Amino acid sequence: MTKKGSPAAGRLLLIGFTLYVVSWFTPSYRQLGPIPIGESGVALTQTFGNMPERAVEAAMEGPDWLPGWTACRAAFHMLVDEPAMPDDHGGNRRLAGASCLSNLGMLAALLLLLTRSKTRMLGVALLAVTALNASWLYLPASNPFGLYRAGYYLWLVSFPLVGVGALLLPPRVKGRK
Repeated sequence: MTKKGSPAAGRLLLIGFTLYVVSWFTPSYRQLGPIPIGESGVALTQTFGNMPERAVEAAMEGPDWLPGWTACRAAFHMLVDEPAMPDDHGGNRRLAGASCLSNLGMLAALLLLLTRSKTRMLGVALLAVTALNASWLYLPASNPFGLYRAGYYLWLVSFPLVGVGALLLPPRVKGRK
């Protein structure tokens, strides 16, 4: 039996990484520009309670052509900034905000897959990170399916695809090229 790898693994990895890249250029939140506040829809600030002002500002300052960047910046500020007023949603806000760090995991996955090292551990880690990234669906009090757009779902689906693809790859055999 050869150790070249399964074609399914390669396809899953290619599709997963492609969806990940495309998600950065696709709107992830109901917006055409800045995050809607007021009459235009349920604001992200209302979704996770009293969000830090910098999270809203970060999302409003991002480039329109890279909506994934604005979503990542808003999540990062949800993680690190303190809200203007104490609230009961701090844990949920920080958990959802931690999803921005999963982007570092996806970049590390690309590097590890290129070297074919620790692919099993990587696959399991990416599947676990999927649960963190899905926190945007199960934590808000409002209906999340009306809030999020294709970019979020492409980003979310990319993690388990790459994770399963990494699990299907055979480990690198030492001493062979």
